[in-house]
Amino acid sequence: SSPSSPSSSLHIHRLTHATHLTTPSHPLSSYAATTLSIPGYEVLDAKFADDTELLILLRPIPSHGNNSGKGVKGKEKEEAGASCLISLPYTSTSSSALSSSISTPPTTTSSIPFSPTTPLSLLPPSPPTTTSSPQHLQRTTIPLSPQTTLNRYIKHVFEPRFSPLKIVVNGRKGRRVVVVLAGDGRHYRVLDLDFKAGEGRGGGEGGEEEEGDEGNEGDVRMGGV
Repeated sequence: SSPSSPSSSLHIHRLTHATHLTTPSHPLSSYAATTLSIPGYEVLDAKFADDTELLILLRPIPSHGNNSGKGVKGKEKEEAGASCLISLPYTSTSSSALSSSISTPPTTTSSIPFSPTTPLSLLPPSPPTTTSSPQHLQRTTIPLSPQTTLNRYIKHVFEPRFSPLKIVVNGRKGRRVVVVLAGDGRHYRVLDLDFKAGEGRGGGEGGEEEEGDEGNEGDVRMGGV
């Protein structure tokens, strides 16, 4: 989407091949599509932390009348108007398991569902541009409401002065980090994805780490810029 029309949705396409590919033109065994709808937020970036976790960087979209925090108090009101990083569980489910949860938002124990289907051609079709979808293209839409479902998946909330733009995930199992680049291209944050309070691994509240020349409130300014 263009900057003038920020997108509040993230489309995820899952292509499944056979375990062993015999030829370069080996057909797909299944194809599935899921749309995450996050009203009130612009999806800035998304990355897979591993095979079971999807990270999404969000920025609130200013609403007319500035009433996005109406009815919300304290810390929740502050988080409602700030950019944030969310972590969603990700896995595949069978079509039968999905049929009963298509209209149900994910919970703390469920994950992003997929309903694999057999594609009619080697490559999947382009995302539909109209309300009518091809028969073999099943798209599941999962709404994430800021006041209800979304809050339980928040991994980190950025203070208003830090405007995130992109994320990069790196590390190994048990020691994964995500680098958050600021919109000015001069500062970044390093967050510990596997941080747990009381482990004494450093990093501060929320598992935040800083290295190099620090600016205000923990920002790290990149050298040479």
